[in-house]
Amino acid sequence: MQLRFNESQIRYYACKYLAEHSCYDKPVERIVDDVKGRGYLTKCDLITLSDWAKNGRNIRQIKCNSDDFVKEITGFALSSDTAERDRICYLRRLNGVGPAVASAILHWFHKDHYPIWSPPARNSVGIDSPKWGEWEAYVSFCRCLAKKNKVNMQTLDRALWKYSADRRA
Repeated sequence: MQLRFNESQIRYYACKYLAEHSCYDKPVERIVDDVKGRGYLTKCDLITLSDWAKNGRNIRQIKCNSDDFVKEITGFALSSDTAERDRICYLRRLNGVGPAVASAILHWFHKDHYPIWSPPARNSVGIDSPKWGEWEAYVSFCRCLAKKNKVNMQTLDRALWKYSADRRA
């Protein structure tokens, strides 16, 4: 993996993301403290996050999950000390939750720092044909990149997304 833009531009692309999408993250930001305080997502929280991550494309499947199942699965994934891959695989047991939404759950609500496994972000680090086995290496790469550049994971993720989105435009 290699960043496709200069590391010195991470803050630039993150700021550009915020300038153009300042309201986009608000629905998820509103529930972060509640979810972290409870230690799990409610079905309503999962719908909010999925709508943010997938623009409503998977809402019908998300709604098929029971409240108790969402609570059980997300509670385990957010609190267990299992391996990186196990957390995301466990979240994928939920209807409508693929790698992107599972990684978004970890990104927003887990105590550890996680990137989002989105196509634009992956493209920004040279993953054009993703293999699910690259998840752990991607997490490690992003954590090192964020630490080295003294930015939080959200800032890095926004920069990765924005760089790729600008290249596609």
